Order: sequence, then structure tokens, then C-alpha cells
Amino acid sequence: MLHIPQYKEPKTFFQLRLGAGPKAAVYSLSNDYVVKVRIDGWGPFQEILRTDAAEFALNSNFRVLDELYHRGISVPKPIGLYRVKIRPIDLRQSSVWFHPSILTRPFSYPGIVLQRVHGKFIGNTPKELRKKLTELALEEASKAIIAGLDFSISDFDPTNNAMWDGKKVILTGLDYYISGVFRESPKKPTSKSN
Repeated sequence: MLHIPQYKEPKTFFQLRLGAGPKAAVYSLSNDYVVKVRIDGWGPFQEILRTDAAEFALNSNFRVLDELYHRGISVPKPIGLYRVKIRPIDLRQSSVWFHPSILTRPFSYPGIVLQRVHGKFIGNTPKELRKKLTELALEEASKAIIAGLDFSISDFDPTNNAMWDGKKVILTGLDYYISGVFRESPKKPTSKSN
């Protein structure tokens, strides 16, 4: 088990689910921040994971996001890996259910706190704009490869893993497509003096 600090910044009483994929879900913490957690299951049977394996995966994902962000790749700004008390709400489900104790004693889950992106997934943008935004997302993902990230661009789906905030494309799911490995930069030859 990793030592992960508790998130203590102000947040909304309930955490609205903003999106989810097969391995992760994103919940709103405030107008400025979100938390990305690991999930298992599908549909109404999804659960947020609190396992050691989830912690280690999130730690690896955080390191990848932090490295991408600091190398100038357009990803949400990673704030940190925290345990976050979450009262999850998903308004897209036909019925919202939760255990009553969650109101007074929410569970604490490991998650990556990120700066919130206010925008739309590329797949939800107008059709006439989507092709250009997809090209921009693939170009941004290519920059991650050039920066040394070891992953295959053919595995990346820009329509579901990139957002348009009205000004730029932000890659949102890149950390789950890769192993978290950066290739080392080629070493410069050293000269030997005689």
C-alpha cells in the first residue's frame, strides 16, 4: 500500500460523474478540479476501486501525466495523487442509488486530482469541426511519442480521449493507453582526451 495523502481542499458535497471509460471515471470536485479514479465493472455495476493494484496503477498514471505535462504535451494539469472522499452521483443513469451512510461517511478513494477541463469530447463536437480536431489530437499524441513516451498511436482514440475547450485540444485518456515508460534520450557521445 502506498502512502497517499488525504485531499483536503474544498469540494462540492456530491461529486458528479463527468465521464467514464473501461478503466477510469472522472468526478467533479469543484469548478476548478476533478478526480480520476480506477473503476471495475460496467453500467450500474461499476465500482470505484480502493485496492493496492488500483493505487499502484494510479501512481503510474500520475507519473505519466506529470511527465507529459512538464514536457509541454497538452494534458490536464496534474495536481497530485490523493485519497479523496467521494459521494458519487451519476445523473445519466436511469436511477441514482447509494447507501445512506455515504451522506455522513463518504468512502475515501485513491485518485488523481487534475485541473478541470471545461469543454467537449471531440466525438461530441459538430461534425464539420470534428475532423480538424481529430487531426490536432493525433498531432498532439505524436508529440508525446517524439517526447519519448513509449506507446502506439494506433491504440489512441481521439474522439473519446481528447477534449476541445474552444481554444486547444487536450488529451484526457493518454495515460491509460500506455505502460508509463519513457524512452531515454539518446546519449551524447563523450570525447576522450589523451
